[in-house]
Amino acid sequence: MKIHSGLKKFSCNMCPKRFLTRQELNRHGITHCRLRPASCSVCKRSFPDKTLLKAHIKIHSGFKEFRCTLCTKQFFFKNLLAKHIDNYHSGVNKFPCNACSDSFSMIKQLQSHKKIHSGLKEISCDFCSKTFTDKYHFKNHIATHSGEKSYDCTLCHASFIWKVALTRHMKLHAGLKQYFCNDCPAKFVLKTQLTRHKKGHKSFTTKGNLNMHKKGHSVSVGTSRQKFTFGMASYLIE
Repeated sequence: MKIHSGLKKFSCNMCPKRFLTRQELNRHGITHCRLRPASCSVCKRSFPDKTLLKAHIKIHSGFKEFRCTLCTKQFFFKNLLAKHIDNYHSGVNKFPCNACSDSFSMIKQLQSHKKIHSGLKEISCDFCSKTFTDKYHFKNHIATHSGEKSYDCTLCHASFIWKVALTRHMKLHAGLKQYFCNDCPAKFVLKTQLTRHKKGHKSFTTKGNLNMHKKGHSVSVGTSRQKFTFGMASYLIE
């Protein structure tokens, strides 16, 4: 019941960490101890207990058993997969930029974005005269010079120059529609699809014009799937 309550009442007297159970606290306390009796036979790194050593051994095996179903990322540990999904696939941008309307799911993405506003471009390309504010955009640019498509889709024959393009492509295979239109029932896999769709919505000066516009929307109900028509485009709504 303590776990379900979420109340971490056991605190460590060596650091600010808190825990749900005394057993977790005791296991954590070992990490503060200099005595590390469990040693790795591969790299000779030592650990306070066998549990931590067992987790470490997974890294040497090279087998990443936890795979993200929304992209090609794989992980050694389940908690890293959960953190990845929360950061990259939750659709929740918790870190807004105070200089523009953009927001990001990770603080490091926001920090990288802020360099754009500074206007300072310290990284230059050796092949051309272009300069960049951060290494991420620089690496993407370098790939355009080689033209090598090193990121292959495991579900089809598509290949991509950029990893971000492969990640976006894998979302289409997953079919998870996490971006919703606030003006109609349409929903989309990619944010770019939603942005493009929103441009099709017009603004109206009178309620009569709005009602006339809504007649262009046709929704057929009666099955688990609905067909929604907007202008020249049709969408299947689950």
